[in-house]
Amino acid sequence: MFVTLTACNTEHKIKEAQIKRIDSLFAVLNLKQNELSLTDSTTLNKAITKYDNYIAFLTEKLNDTISKNEADNLQTFKNSGLNLEKIKSNFKVLNKRLLFVKNRLSELKQICTQENLPSKIIANILNEELNQISYLSAQITNYQKQSAVNIGAITSSLPGIEELIRQKNNGLLPIIISNTVSL
Repeated sequence: MFVTLTACNTEHKIKEAQIKRIDSLFAVLNLKQNELSLTDSTTLNKAITKYDNYIAFLTEKLNDTISKNEADNLQTFKNSGLNLEKIKSNFKVLNKRLLFVKNRLSELKQICTQENLPSKIIANILNEELNQISYLSAQITNYQKQSAVNIGAITSSLPGIEELIRQKNNGLLPIIISNTVSL
């Protein structure tokens, strides 16, 4: 009888530790969710709008040969704009993934507290979730870095792009471009 009580007590302590670990993982996910929400989506959206307006004009008006420097600057601008559009769609995917992992952790916590699932199985599931959270965390960090890098590239290429537009538009920026909010 003493062995049974000790085994039950040990199993109970293990499950308590697992619940604490789940709570810690929730804290990590909440932190990452906050980081993701603090990413400057306003500047991202402004940069994409600016990119769309500028590229629309250039696609219509640019049919001449341009210098290598202009072409390099235009290529940087285009690549960064396309990257920003991908980054924007990744934001939605990352948020959905965060919610999905949080729901799985909630379910796992319920299992820990309500069901008689052996702690070894729970430990394996927890390790799986930890791997998912580590991967998701790295993706969010990369999302933030890529967003900043590409917004910076768009911003730094704008003077050259605006000069190119002026050359193709009698020295003026079109109204849709001049009325676009600054980054």
